[in-house]
Amino acid sequence: LFGAISWAISSLILGYVSETVGNFNWNFYLYTGISLATCIVVLILPTAAIETQESVDDSSKDAGEFWGNVKYLFSNIEFWMFYMIVFMIGCAYGLVAIFLFIYINELGGGQFIMGLSLTVTCTTEIPVFYYAKNILKELGIEKVIVLSMIAYIVRLTYYSFVTNPWYILPAEMLHGLTFAAMYAAGTNFTSKYAPDDVKATAQSLFITFYRLGQGTGALVGGVVYSYVGSRMMFRWYALWVLVSLVVYCVFCICKATGKIKGISNMLNKDVELLHVEEVENVL
Repeated sequence: LFGAISWAISSLILGYVSETVGNFNWNFYLYTGISLATCIVVLILPTAAIETQESVDDSSKDAGEFWGNVKYLFSNIEFWMFYMIVFMIGCAYGLVAIFLFIYINELGGGQFIMGLSLTVTCTTEIPVFYYAKNILKELGIEKVIVLSMIAYIVRLTYYSFVTNPWYILPAEMLHGLTFAAMYAAGTNFTSKYAPDDVKATAQSLFITFYRLGQGTGALVGGVVYSYVGSRMMFRWYALWVLVSLVVYCVFCICKATGKIKGISNMLNKDVELLHVEEVENVL
């Protein structure tokens, strides 16, 4: 939440400074100054004692536990589908993050519009992050993910028809759905469905697949851009998300009708195993 606020403020200021001064290097000077100030603040913050449990083979034990957790998570098809959808959405995010400014420049926009576009995107994150708990409670994780993908399809398609750089700004208002809502749904998914001893691994895999998607989206987007140009690039990625959306909706329908065993089955199995172990211990 506070990261979104700082992004919104700094993007507007840096965009205005760059265009007014006419020298983009000022961004690096300001970045260096803010980073140094942040380091100073971190150094003077009070530190809390962290309890550690020492062991002779801690490293090998931790590595074994990690890969065991990964194997456990991927033993259920719903985790597979979740991480694949996260990867697909990450691809769309990576495309927008890298190529939107290039597109604005192609349309004749300056650095101020670029900074203002980031301000709009980050501003829309704030209410979504703040009310994320209520949104997820009302709609559920699956519907929020579907809504995020629909917003991406609309956003990318809209980009491909824009002729004025200022018309980019209305599309940026969808960022609250395409990023913040998806991020909240992803963290809630791992927290809700992953067993306690694998929650950290599930969360790290969520971030990993999202970041891998960003890198892949930027890389593939560069290749597509070089062949078909920016407009068709956005349309091809909108189609990419649409196909992913159809696959995810079919999966959710199959899960709801019982044709695919979801996470609840896996958790119920764990509860049954735990109950058997307790009975054996009593005997």
